[in-house]
Amino acid sequence: MKKLFLVLFTALFIFMIVSCAKQTPEAGKYKLTEMVKDGKTTSKDVLDYMEKNMNLVCTMDLHEDGTGELLLFDETRDFKWDHKSFTIISGNENLSYTYKKGTLTVTSKGMTLIFTKIDQ
Repeated sequence: MKKLFLVLFTALFIFMIVSCAKQTPEAGKYKLTEMVKDGKTTSKDVLDYMEKNMNLVCTMDLHEDGTGELLLFDETRDFKWDHKSFTIISGNENLSYTYKKGTLTVTSKGMTLIFTKIDQ
């Protein structure tokens, strides 16, 4: 009985390690918390106000399978991603990003978008 328990426990432990190894820290849901363009910053407070009072929402979902969706105010764009960049599927646009401690920073065409993970 002890051997059976030990074998089952070992198998479960190995399964958990393999499952965790496949996960990527970037995967999850994010919300736009800051935007910088031409040296002007749109703060989290302003973005929260826009969401609450004007129903202008900007979120990003990164899935473990390397796909994702960007909801940018009233438009949803699907994309593929890896550990270096996003590729917007509809326009074949490639955007690089950096990830650090639950924050994604995306820079494109003179604009910086900072997304903060909301499902940690």
